[in-house]
Amino acid sequence: MDVDHTEKLLADEESFLSQFCSKKFKHWASLYQHIDTHRNQSFECDKCSKAFVSRQYSTLHIRNVHTEPMDLQCAIVAMHIACYVKKKFKQLQARLKRHKPVQEEKVRNLPRINTKCRDMTTNS
Repeated sequence: MDVDHTEKLLADEESFLSQFCSKKFKHWASLYQHIDTHRNQSFECDKCSKAFVSRQYSTLHIRNVHTEPMDLQCAIVAMHIACYVKKKFKQLQARLKRHKPVQEEKVRNLPRINTKCRDMTTNS
């Protein structure tokens, strides 16, 4: 018995066979998804009422057609955060603008010192 023939037999033993059409699958999950195509059942999209022969195709359709990509979702969240920060910054600016005249008045009312800083240094 040659090696190629043995490998082929092992591959046949490890495959999963469809009871409807004798199609072989390497994984049980693939066979399970395939069986949906033989049922007289359709899987309808909740968003657009398009019908599919398997749950897998329906799920892929929803993911590819009706779901926003993550990058777009992230961009939308970032935009909301930026708007919030901008709003808070404008509120802070308004508060500072209201308080600025009060603070300037306090500074104007500070007692004046006639001596200048350089006059205060001692020559040693």
